[in-house]
Amino acid sequence: MTSPIIDSLRDKDGGISRENIKKIIPYDDQFFFVDKVVKLEQTEIESRFYINPDLTFLRSHFVGFPVMPAALISEGFGQTGTILVRYNLEDHLNKEILIYQIEDARFVAAAFPGDTLIYKVRIKTMDHRAARLEGETLVGKKKTSSCRIVLTILDRNVFRKKPGAQF
Repeated sequence: MTSPIIDSLRDKDGGISRENIKKIIPYDDQFFFVDKVVKLEQTEIESRFYINPDLTFLRSHFVGFPVMPAALISEGFGQTGTILVRYNLEDHLNKEILIYQIEDARFVAAAFPGDTLIYKVRIKTMDHRAARLEGETLVGKKKTSSCRIVLTILDRNVFRKKPGAQF
């Protein structure tokens, strides 16, 4: 079962714009690493993120040789995966989706200002408590990283009432 709420946010080409992604995941511009969802199916998603040369953190990460931080590439992967998990939850608006574990992350090529990251994420397994995802990040046709993560699915009302609650 997939979310009719999320399906209603699709553009005429089937993608989802940045503004509509903000209706799915609770992030704002300062920590948002997905510009557009270009493909969304029950078990896989593809999204894009343009690495704008004006992003402030790029001035501080390898001064004089800006490169997209691997940790933020992983965050974009997690945000893309969160959209996919929410798409498969009937009541996704009542859930918090958090990274529980990064099982494996490998970075084989750098991404630079002006590049567009392509996130391709697939569900390996999913139940009401967690989702195991895998996929890769590309720039053009060149693979820059691969990742396997586990996202935990929590009831928003219970989780927010217990700060510091364990997963």
